[in-house]
Amino acid sequence: MANTHSLDLEASSSQYAYITDANQTGLDVSTDISMEAWVKFETTGVNQVIMGKWGPNIRQYLITTLSTNKLSAVFSDNGTENAGHIVNFTTNDAVVADTGVWYHIAVTFDISEETCIIY
Repeated sequence: MANTHSLDLEASSSQYAYITDANQTGLDVSTDISMEAWVKFETTGVNQVIMGKWGPNIRQYLITTLSTNKLSAVFSDNGTENAGHIVNFTTNDAVVADTGVWYHIAVTFDISEETCIIY
């Protein structure tokens, strides 16, 4: 049966999913927000972006796995990369340990408190 419910992005390519107008304000993180994804990795031990909106002069966020297999969540509260405006969170334990296994990842940002919970 053909896969019609998920993206299959190959680690050996530069594939990614995107929208054509990433600067639109509907994707800004200006209030509290939760984001989640189901992911199945073909490779571990490398930095991989799960989802994000990143670029100059926009409200930014990234959810990634690190080379340590920990999850990381980063956001900019005002759209700049200046010190004091980037808030970075990383899990204490390795989370993504196996390839070929589905993981449900959820992240909640409390913008006013500059806190984040990674599930």
